[in-house]
Formats: sequence, structure tokens, C-alpha cells
Amino acid sequence: MTNQHKLLVKATKSVENLSELNPQLLREIKGRLKGINIIIAACLSLIVQLFIVISRLGRLPDLNYEIKQYSRYCFSYAKSRECHTNLLGHWDINWQLFWLDSFIDLSIVIIIALLIGGVYLLISDLIKEQQRGTLNFIQFSPQSARTILTGKILGVPVLLYLAILLTFPLHSVAAFQAGIPLSLIVGFDITVIACCWLFYSLALFFSLLKTNFIAFKPWLGSGAVAFFLLLTINKFSYNYNGVNNNILDWLFLSNPITILSYYINDSNLSSFYNHHLSVENLREISFYGQHLWYGSSAAIGFILINYWIWQHWIWVGLKRSFDNPNHTNFSKSQTYWMTGSFMFYALGFTLQTTKSGELFDNFLLLQCFLLCFFLGLMALLSPKYQILQDWARYRHQSKKSQRILSHDLLFGAKSPGIVAVAINLAIATIYTIPALLIFDFTKSSQRVIWGLVLGVSIILLYGLIVQFILLTRHPKRATWSLITVLTLVIIPPLFLGIAGIQDTSSAYFITFLPTLAIENAQFSTIITVLLGQWLAISLTGFAITRQLRQLGKSETSIIN
Repeated sequence: MTNQHKLLVKATKSVENLSELNPQLLREIKGRLKGINIIIAACLSLIVQLFIVISRLGRLPDLNYEIKQYSRYCFSYAKSRECHTNLLGHWDINWQLFWLDSFIDLSIVIIIALLIGGVYLLISDLIKEQQRGTLNFIQFSPQSARTILTGKILGVPVLLYLAILLTFPLHSVAAFQAGIPLSLIVGFDITVIACCWLFYSLALFFSLLKTNFIAFKPWLGSGAVAFFLLLTINKFSYNYNGVNNNILDWLFLSNPITILSYYINDSNLSSFYNHHLSVENLREISFYGQHLWYGSSAAIGFILINYWIWQHWIWVGLKRSFDNPNHTNFSKSQTYWMTGSFMFYALGFTLQTTKSGELFDNFLLLQCFLLCFFLGLMALLSPKYQILQDWARYRHQSKKSQRILSHDLLFGAKSPGIVAVAINLAIATIYTIPALLIFDFTKSSQRVIWGLVLGVSIILLYGLIVQFILLTRHPKRATWSLITVLTLVIIPPLFLGIAGIQDTSSAYFITFLPTLAIENAQFSTIITVLLGQWLAISLTGFAITRQLRQLGKSETSIIN
């Protein structure tokens, strides 16, 4: 048997094994790894690498001129900013800095290409599957949801993976020439892979959500990732301090570009970066008062754990959404744990300072994040109209455990989600209040506690309003619920700001940040506002109960 024949047999067996292991992956690879596609991907990769190298070479001093020259890569640049020659008459070049810059440039390009390009490709592919009707066929195949979705993640961006793989020689050479330890190179690769898995999982989850703007989903998803990268890179590159010492640092650390700071630090060339990508910035961040980012191992470990926890929750919703498209994306019991995870991280980054004023501002920002989190949770826990109608009409025919109303509202997949949202709000409040009592707010402790209670109440009211709209028969009820919530959240503070009303005015009690209005408010005013909120909550809850009873009636009884 010739060597070529042996290789052909091995390749055939590999394909057969891949087909048995993950048929979806084989389908994606066969559909994309074609001659012209491979050539285009390879050419684009080589062009980008060539551009990076040429742009860096262009900053070297010109060997053909003997006049004074200035270059970042001259050893004397840091002192006199003028290049000098050595005893042989050659320019004295800091090649380590040259290769470090090349490595960082290529690393940033790799991260941006993988995250933005991969997210776009995955969302676009799943949207096309939905439009062609092949997604339903895939969903009813004997493969598990994890096998199919893993095949999508590994197979859809396969040409992008090929282009990135071709950068490996230059990336490795630049790293070793810059004096970067092998352990950090491996740590970087693992972090980027974990980050891609998280973002790709989120992209699949987003593409499976039922919305009216399907055609814009790929651009919206990749645009959101681009905005996230731009925001965190800009903050890291141009802010002297580099950190906020609040919950925004959580987003900041979710960008794998941040770990490039350790590469610069270990190369002893940090003085050339003027506090850009500085480890000193990372060392200012704390988590429950503990500074965890002094060493690269601890930083990479924390980032990987953070990625793992959130990709775990995304996959919980992803598999549920893929297997049961008509149900909510999370079971109610799972959201209780998810809220606990969110509060654990959010509060940890909030408590980064001991100064009363800064701590108060951090809690205001935490309340903004709570609002965003719970608005998303409301959407995930809101069953479709038909499911709610069937629940209201046929619940009495269910199992005995499901006929217990309290149990069904807390854990049932088909019941309204507002009670589960209220429990999640209670979990967030109970977890946060001890921090308000323990940490030093001086005279602001009671103010922040009341602000938290009022803020949680108004979020619950928003949730009830959303549920009320979703129970109507209007064909665009989902769109109207979104418009209503955005109006309630954005218009009041925007109007008050345009009117020039100070943020300590009692008028801010009608916004999602009532904490601002508490400073000059009397205790009786706070109690009155709270009672008013709960009156509105009770009335809306009563209206929802009435609607559910109406839904529970048969069509014939409604007609009669």
C-alpha cells in the first residue's frame, strides 16, 4: 500500500469518526471549506499580517540617511527622542520593543476578528436556517442540542479559524522575540478561546430569540460586540487611571485585551506605553476589597472563571430555547441561581472604595445594572400569549403539584413570570442590604437602603405593566411592551434633565433612580411614595388577575 493510499484511508476514517461524533460539524465544514473560500481566507490573513509588519518597519529609522532621525524603536528614544548609531555605524534598534508592538497589534486584530466576525457569521447562519425552514428539521434530528450548537460554533466560522491559524507563525515569532514567557502565550490563547466560546454562545442565544427584526440581527449582534470592544479598549488606552473602581470594571475585565498588560510588564518595556495597557491600572481593581490582579495567573484564572459561569447560564437558556422554542428560555428555579450569581459579581465590583461619596455613586450605577438585568429577565420569563391562555384555561387539568397555584407561579414553565421576577428582586435586595449596613456610608446608609427599596418596587411595577400588555390581544403586544418600558425608563429623567430640575428634587421619585430624590425628602414623603408605588403595583396585579380569568374562560362562554 502506497503512502498516498494510507493517507487517504486515514483521512476517510477521520471523516467517518467526525460524522459519527458530530454530524452537524461535518455538514458545516463540508459546506464552507471549498477551494476558492480557502484561498480568499488565506490571502486576507497574509495581507493583514503583511500590513502589520510593514507599518512597524515604516517606523524604523532610514538606513540610507545620516541626518538626525527620530524613532520609537531607537534605544535612545526614551531619553533624547533622537536616534544614535553604534560603533559599527548602524542604528541602535530596540528590536524587543519592535516585536512586542507587532505581537500586540496582531493579538488585538485576532481578538477583534474572532469576536466581531464570528458573532456575525453565527447569527447570520442561524437566521438563514430559520428563513429556509431547515432549523426546524435540525431541531427534530436525533442529535442533542449541545451537539448541534457545538457543531455550529466550531463549523460556521471555520474559514475565520483558518485565517487566524495562519497568523500563528508570525504571532509566535513576535512573542518569543519580545521575550514573552511561554506560559503567558498559552494563557492568552486559552483566554481568547474561552472568550470566543462565551460570545459565540451568546450570539446563538440571541439569534434564537423570537423578534420582529430578524434581518438586522447579525448587524445588531456584531455591532454590540464592536461597541463593547471599542468602549473597553478606549477606556484602557486613553484613561490615565484606566479603571473606574465600580461595576464597569467587570465589563472592562471581560475583554481579553486587558491581559496584554502582563506581557508588557514582563518584558520590562512598560515605560514605552505611557500608562496604556498598564498592570498598575489592573492592580487598582478590587473584588470585595481583595486585589486579585497583581499576577497574571490570578488575573487569567479569575477571567476564565467569570467566562465559565456566564457561558454556563447562557447554555442553560440556549439548550432550553433550542429544545422548547415555544417556552421561556429559562426555568424559574434557574433564574434564582442566576440572579445570585449576578449579584455576587456586581456587588463585588461595587464595593471597591471606602469613600462614602464614591460608594454612593457606585450603588447608583449598580441600580442601573439591576434595571437592565431585570428588564432582560422579564423578557426571558414571559411566556407567549397562547401558552398563558392554555395555562389559564387548562391548569385545573394538570398534575396535582401543578394545580397548587403558589408552586406553579414560583416554578411552573407556563405560568406568568411576574412572581418569579418578584422573588428575584427579593434575592437581590436581601443580598445587597447587609453591604449597605456594613460599609461606611456615613449619613447615606438609610438613604441608600430606602433608595434600593423604592428602586426595586419601581422595577417590579415595570414588570407588571409588561405582563399586563403581553396579556392583551393586540398583535404587536411584544413591541408595545418594549416601547412602554423604554418610555417609562428614558422619558422621565430625560424630561427632568432638559427642564433643568436638580437631581435631588422630589420629581426624581418618578424615575428608575428614586435614590437621587431621597437626600432632601422627608421621611413622610418617602413613605408616601412607597405606598403610592405599592398601590400602583396592587392595582396592576389586580388587572392582570382579571385578564388571566378572562383568558381562562372558553371561547363559547365569552361569546355567550
